[in-house]
Formats: sequence, C-alpha cells, structure tokens
Amino acid sequence: MKKLFWLPGFLCIILFAGCEQKSNSPDEVLHEFFDALKHDDFSKARSLVTAESIPGFITMEWTLQNNKEANTLLLDSVRVDPQSTRITGDSATVTAIELRSGEKIPFTLKKEITGWKVSLQKADISEMIKNKVKEKIDTLLVTKDSLLNKMGELTDSATDKLNQGIKKLDSLGKNIQIKL
Repeated sequence: MKKLFWLPGFLCIILFAGCEQKSNSPDEVLHEFFDALKHDDFSKARSLVTAESIPGFITMEWTLQNNKEANTLLLDSVRVDPQSTRITGDSATVTAIELRSGEKIPFTLKKEITGWKVSLQKADISEMIKNKVKEKIDTLLVTKDSLLNKMGELTDSATDKLNQGIKKLDSLGKNIQIKL
C-alpha cells in the first residue's frame, strides 16, 4: 500500500523534471526584446521586461506605437553584442549597438524566477544615461585637448614661418641698403 502512495509522487517528480525550460542568456533575451519591438509584438516584449518595469514599458509602448516609422528605422539598425555580456549575480549588462552611429548602449537585465528580463526601471535608465553623458563629456574633453594641441602646433608652426620670413626680409633689407 505504501508503495502505491509513493508511485504518483515519483511520477510527478519525473514529469516536472522533464518539463524544465532552458533559460535564455541575457543577450538572447535582449535580442528577443528588440525583435519583438521591431515587429510590434508588444505583448511578447512586455513578457521580457521585469515586473517592476511594466509601468515604464507601457509608456514606452505608447511612444513606439505613435512613432512607428521612425522607431522601425531605429530598431532595424540595433544589434546586440553577445560578447559584451557581463553577469554579476542576478544582474547582467548587455550592450546594444546602433549600427548607423556606432553608439553603444548598455542595458541592464535582472534574473527573475522565470529567467532573465530587461530592466526599464528609472534607476537603471538613469545609470545608463549618466554613463552615456560621462562618456560624451570624456570624448569632448579628449577632442578639446587634441584641438588645443593642434592649435598650439599650428601657432608654433606659424610663428616659426613668420620668424623665417622676418629673417629673409631683414636679409633682403641689408642687401638693398648695400646696393644703394
């Protein structure tokens, strides 16, 4: 009798073990997210964001639906870089690259019970924006420094040429005075 009691429990364990789903990697989830957005499959895209991100996603969905043509062009040129995936515990960062500009945009994904999900929480987006602004400022500072160096080189070169011209004029002036 006891053997019959354990048999259904054992069969349930075997069935549930066989039904275990393979969890997609963070870069695969981000790729699926962009693909769903590109094809206006907002229910699929919504299923790929964290529970806390749903309110932000609803706003994003409305924006995408009202700017379909522009967003389709943008989403067509976005590629996920799988080599950029960095996993730290239950959090991951995956970079998406906008191919026309080469712009790299890091996205945060969080591990939930059902697998990896894209985080559209304000804190994560604020961090992304802060990092992008810092990157742009650093690029501008490097550009400013290189421009200042180039201006310095041009100024030095112009000064050298002016000095050479003055010496030639002095030499010409001496030759003219001697002949007079």
